[in-house]
Amino acid sequence: MARIKYIIPSLITAASLAFGLLSIRSSVQGNYIDASWLIVWTVLLDKLDGSIASYLDAKTRFGNYFDSISDFVSFGAAPSFLAYRIAMPMAPGYKAALMAASVIFMLSSGLRLLNFSAKMYKFEDFWGIPTTLSASLLAPYMILILKYGLGSAFIRALPFILVALGILMNSKFVFARLKKKKSRGMAIFQFVLIVLVYSFGILRIFPEFLMGCAVFYLFYGIVIFRLPKRLHDALS
Repeated sequence: MARIKYIIPSLITAASLAFGLLSIRSSVQGNYIDASWLIVWTVLLDKLDGSIASYLDAKTRFGNYFDSISDFVSFGAAPSFLAYRIAMPMAPGYKAALMAASVIFMLSSGLRLLNFSAKMYKFEDFWGIPTTLSASLLAPYMILILKYGLGSAFIRALPFILVALGILMNSKFVFARLKKKKSRGMAIFQFVLIVLVYSFGILRIFPEFLMGCAVFYLFYGIVIFRLPKRLHDALS
């Protein structure tokens, strides 16, 4: 029974890895909407395995490395492959740029994960943006491109977005974590927000909301975090 607590987080990590592999498979088959939502599901599972491991006091070095492998597939390989497959038919003239940007993004995510899994330390904030956030931005972005039939400008922006995210993932600037608020009202608001994110993600609805949350987190981590304390608290 003592070993079960170590198995549960690893099973969740394995499910996340499976979704990442299925996303790549769906991209190969041309099912880009399915591939995008599968990445969203890996994002939802990413926080869950770590939280359960902490709750059960079941954090291990194996779990840390297993999580990094899963994250590389789900947040590195799957989004970069999906972006390349979606954009190629719409912007064939950008083949070289898309290929290079996809490789840069994938390698950047792998480098970031290697750095953090090797150190395995606790930190208040991130250095650079998390791989999870990069996937949280890319997957809804590609769902919205397909959902609304967005023009070539959004497709041509993909190489720049991939490279920018790759650079941000390995930059040395401090990126703020979203922390639990002490006030009861803010705690309730955060709880409701989390419930909505998981509900919309599981049901595969309202990608606009998921995109908005990811963009806000990016803005919060880079901009709001650095504002004077009084203004930061008001906006938070």
